Amino acid sequence: METTPATTGDVEMTQVIHQALVDKHLLPQKHIVDTAYVDAQHLLTSETPLGLELLGPVPSNSSWQEKAKLGFELSCFTVDWEHRHATCRQGHISKSWHQRSDNYGYPVIQVRERRPDCVACSVRSQCTHSPATARVLTLKLQPLYEAEAKL
Repeated sequence: METTPATTGDVEMTQVIHQALVDKHLLPQKHIVDTAYVDAQHLLTSETPLGLELLGPVPSNSSWQEKAKLGFELSCFTVDWEHRHATCRQGHISKSWHQRSDNYGYPVIQVRERRPDCVACSVRSQCTHSPATARVLTLKLQPLYEAEAKL
């Protein structure tokens, strides 16, 4: 058990808990956790240093498209990592691709579609609620993105 401030997310404690179990020689071979304690990064790294298999669902996509089961959420775009662009279902190729940090300081890729393509698109309302700007996608780095896509 760990006591933390309310501002500390459960997912931030996964590695702390694992280390505490290692220190007590109680680390299991498989650790089953709920959504709050797992993310793609944990799934990629838990087995390597500790010999642990972490089992648990990754938090679901929180976009309005995913919640409404309507429109074009992230998996509807084809991501070309080599050429650094994304293509929407209408065949439009993104304008820009930049690495940034998310609100928690983790690196992400921000992909912006071309405004003229988005504004003129016949299915725009299924892609973005913005009346004037182009769709912006936020992707995790490639290994994390691909790890989540397999789940």
